[in-house]
Amino acid sequence: MMRFKQIFSQVVASFFIVWTISGCAALQETMASQMEVPTLENQANRVAIGMAIVRENAIMENLEISSDAAWPAMVCAQIDEKQKEFIERAVMYDAYYATAHYTKAIQRRMLGSGSLMNEFGDVGNLAAMAMDQSISPLSYKAFHKIDVLFSNPDLKSQSAYRSQEEYFRERTKNWPNIFSFKSVGSFLEFNNAKPVRIESPQGDIYKNINTAMLALAPVSLAKDLEISQNEYDTSLEEVEALKMQLGDLTSQLESSKANASIKSEIALKEEEIKSAESIANEKERIYFTQLDRMVVEIENSVDTKDEDYKKLAHNINIVAKEIQSSSYEAYLTFSVALTNITVNKSLQNFPNELKSLLIGKVFIPPYLQSKYNERVARIVENSLLVLPNVFVGSYYAAKQSSRAAKFEAITDKILEIYDVKAKQDYAQKQTNK
Repeated sequence: MMRFKQIFSQVVASFFIVWTISGCAALQETMASQMEVPTLENQANRVAIGMAIVRENAIMENLEISSDAAWPAMVCAQIDEKQKEFIERAVMYDAYYATAHYTKAIQRRMLGSGSLMNEFGDVGNLAAMAMDQSISPLSYKAFHKIDVLFSNPDLKSQSAYRSQEEYFRERTKNWPNIFSFKSVGSFLEFNNAKPVRIESPQGDIYKNINTAMLALAPVSLAKDLEISQNEYDTSLEEVEALKMQLGDLTSQLESSKANASIKSEIALKEEEIKSAESIANEKERIYFTQLDRMVVEIENSVDTKDEDYKKLAHNINIVAKEIQSSSYEAYLTFSVALTNITVNKSLQNFPNELKSLLIGKVFIPPYLQSKYNERVARIVENSLLVLPNVFVGSYYAAKQSSRAAKFEAITDKILEIYDVKAKQDYAQKQTNK
């Protein structure tokens, strides 16, 4: 039996390794979470990446767009090896990445591996250590978008700087601190940085992807679409506020003796959320119905002489596809983090985690002690905010995916209608010759 268990463990561990290497980013993220030390800090960082993705999606939803805008292709581009290498070096200025490899060994010795890998005993622990990654798969995508959206407009070529370090610092000087959960203003905004204007398009410029969608609609439907669009957005904001409150209460529940009182408040808040979500779902249904009407009208009115119309639809389509896939990945990230926090009892074990960090302090070089102090202060602060961000982030990721999927389907249909009509017009011209 013991021999069978050893063989089984080796096979499963090998399967996990192959799956991690070959799978998509979302699957890789799930398995990566089992390779790392099961700390609350790792889950908080995972949630921070999910938040960053949701906020990047919100930025893409609200960037000026036109038929000739180049930013959709820039933001949605595949990450090449050069960009990946840059990200790996750039993130080492962060407090966690700068010091984690010094404390990881002692933390793994004290806290173990993910609960799934612990099921496989020593084999699982060895596999976890071998496959543990300092930068998670989805982090590369998140940081790539950060690099584009928060680029330094005054950046010169790398050869103009005295050192590689100086170049990295200049290139990343406008980046937001995505690992801080401090919230100022809207949840959907980075609280310590504003995106740059990537370019200056020459065509008709629309305020955001929503107004661009209105521009694709027949004039007879534009006003109704705008009204339903605004009502839908307002309903989402109301749910956001309630979910933040629920997250605060859930965090309090973990550290309070007045459990009965807090559980009662949570039950009431969940009822409020259920009601608010019902309203938001109805607003979404009305809005999406208007978009479907728009396609029917377009079939009878598309003008194939208007090339900008097709190019605008194409740019919206690119952005919608990216937001849909990214929001799905963000949603999975929140789910993975919440599952690991629950299964590994990360909140209850947080005192032991802090103890492991305290012991690990002796391994931190003197020049990184300030980074270490920043890292510890951040996780203490984030420990109270990780669950509120999970709840709100999950909700927004789901809604971003829903809207983006609709925009993608609508623009797919518009482009198809345009191409069919163009072929018909061409055939008619040939007939009339």
